[in-house]
Amino acid sequence: MAKDMTLYILANPYSGQGQSSTVISQLENIYEKEQLAIFTIHRDHRDVDLFEHLLENFEKSHDQLLIVGGDGTLSRALAQLPAEIPFAYYPVGTGNDFANALQLPDLMGTIALLKNGSPREINILSYGEGVVVNSMNLGLGKWAVEKAEQSRLKRWLNHLKIGQLTYPLFAIEALFRQPKFSVTLEKSDGSQEEVSDLFLLSLANNRYFGGGVIIWPSATVFSPHIDLIWTTADNWFMRLWVVLHLLFKKHEQSPLLHHEKVTKISLKLPQTSTVEVDGELICRDQVTLVSQKRYLYL
Repeated sequence: MAKDMTLYILANPYSGQGQSSTVISQLENIYEKEQLAIFTIHRDHRDVDLFEHLLENFEKSHDQLLIVGGDGTLSRALAQLPAEIPFAYYPVGTGNDFANALQLPDLMGTIALLKNGSPREINILSYGEGVVVNSMNLGLGKWAVEKAEQSRLKRWLNHLKIGQLTYPLFAIEALFRQPKFSVTLEKSDGSQEEVSDLFLLSLANNRYFGGGVIIWPSATVFSPHIDLIWTTADNWFMRLWVVLHLLFKKHEQSPLLHHEKVTKISLKLPQTSTVEVDGELICRDQVTLVSQKRYLYL
């Protein structure tokens, strides 16, 4: 006798204001108890056993997977899950850049996609032990996330339901306090370029970074290319000029923003440094990104 369909829910109870528990309660009112298998992501990243347990009984032929959390939750989950498993995503994070760029539906719309939709091919970026669903950032983007994680302001703004203001507020501080940095870029053709006095550098898979700010208008998960964006800025006035171009969507008119599309790229840093990936912080002295196919219910 064939096994009945099971909806596997992978949820992060720490995203946003713990909204995943509300989402799970709603799903429990829609699905029969035996149709649900609920897995909770650990705060301290003890995820290996969790994913092994989830995959033990998951059958791709008829089971389905729903990820509930923020952008960081999504990238952590996809880093551990086999690329061939389709997934649906319901955002409950602070920025939700991935979902906003794709205009993903509300919960009932997400359930409808699971029941009636077909997985669509998308692209994310892989760097070996991890993946990028929105962007990998040094400089401005990294500074804003790093300072937000160290501050109570993010939690307070989330409580007021205006958490999307967190990163722009810390971006203002970056105009005056963020130190310049340098990287060596190695592209797919083997050519290398050292860039110095940088204010920001982003490797983007999505048009948004930092809670709804556009990093590059045409960046999309439907393209296998990586968008490389960087800028130098010697003083706070030049930095402000860059930020204004970002906020007012004048990216392509800015003489300070450098952009190109690549299929593979490596970053080499002068020393081990903090790098921001989808709202999470990692430490690296070098990293290589390539495009990877995934399948999302859309």
